[in-house]
Amino acid sequence: MAGFGRRLGARIIDYLLLSVLVWLLTFGIVLLVFMAYPNLEEPSSTFDQTFGLLFAFGWGVAAFLYDWFFVAASGRTPGKMMTGLRVINANGAPLSQGPSVLRSAAFGLPHSLPCLGHTFVFVSSLFIAGDDNAQALWDKMAQTVVVVSR
Repeated sequence: MAGFGRRLGARIIDYLLLSVLVWLLTFGIVLLVFMAYPNLEEPSSTFDQTFGLLFAFGWGVAAFLYDWFFVAASGRTPGKMMTGLRVINANGAPLSQGPSVLRSAAFGLPHSLPCLGHTFVFVSSLFIAGDDNAQALWDKMAQTVVVVSR
């Protein structure tokens, strides 16, 4: 089973990559808005509030989609690839779509709740350090484990 430190390293890499992807997406949307409305000199407060809400609450959806896409496709996110980790079913079988969705939703969607969601994810991550199978809460829910695959 993969330990806390290695999993934390993988998650940090994934957060950095996800941050870049979200920034590029946001930049692209803003660029399209300004191209669609070339006479727009200063955005309205509604425009600012909308992007603020998308950033605050959209992070959880982005985290869910990122994790689900990579874990469902190969059992590993880019961070897990770089640290030599893989997600599998607790019985040792390759991960199927159902557990992948559940695991990714339990990890990613709480991020949509500012402060509370991040606290939930942090506390859930601490399960890894005290669990015999090094399972976080989302691993327990989906009956998955993270293993070293190098």
